[in-house]
Amino acid sequence: MAEFQLYDFRRIDKPLSAEERKQVESLSSHISVSSRRAVVSYSYGDFKHDEEKVVAQYFDALLYQTNWGQKKLLFRFPKDSIDTEKLEEYFVDMGRLTGYTTEIRYWETANYVLLNIEYCDDDFGDWVEETDNSLDSLLDLRTEMMSGDFSCLYAFWLKLASMEAESDDDDEPLELPAIPTGLAKPSSALKSFIDFFEVDARLVKAASSFVNPTNVSVTDVSAKIATMSDVLKNEWLTRLLEAEPLLDIKLKKYLLDSETGTIETTVSFAEIRSKL
Repeated sequence: MAEFQLYDFRRIDKPLSAEERKQVESLSSHISVSSRRAVVSYSYGDFKHDEEKVVAQYFDALLYQTNWGQKKLLFRFPKDSIDTEKLEEYFVDMGRLTGYTTEIRYWETANYVLLNIEYCDDDFGDWVEETDNSLDSLLDLRTEMMSGDFSCLYAFWLKLASMEAESDDDDEPLELPAIPTGLAKPSSALKSFIDFFEVDARLVKAASSFVNPTNVSVTDVSAKIATMSDVLKNEWLTRLLEAEPLLDIKLKKYLLDSETGTIETTVSFAEIRSKL
């Protein structure tokens, strides 16, 4: 079977400018470019550019797939729109188990934070359609993470912990991060992520059973807004009139963060697996 690679780049926050489109079109002789998307595939040869640098300069998301089992989901976030201390808790490199890049990694540029989620299992490569639109159902994960819900990263850790448990690896077992409360009510984007990266849904369900429903923050937004001072309301309205990017996410995060914080539970993989 011939090798096949598919790169699906997306622009979310605002469309590519005419000059940016021209620059992206020059990256490959057969790349298809619109104001918010660029797609290029290869049956022979390779993309001649570093896809991470391309995303850092032009795009907000990338999904890279191959028919030999490599999957890469890359997001770009405006600086200060995501909690990098939280991202640090999910940093992991498990390439020793697969022989390929298998990681959660983030890094910062002058204006952005980039997050890479990557996995490869060459025993389970599969057909990839040139018209694949899998990224459509994953894009909302970016908004969820900017809002403080990192359930997708926890689900990826569950996959890695499961791989480690089934291997002959002698290293200390992975210590899982705290279980995000969002895992108790998985979004459609999270369900798509679990399916795309072939995470055992039973493990996700077992982990979610450790989330105490009383710890899930349910905020009466209307009541909270009613307690805001006129000065504070005017500040938010001014920012709205100035068309500040991502203001809806920032306001939601402000309202949620002003409530009593939720309590996240940390349990071992063995405890989660015992629930199966």
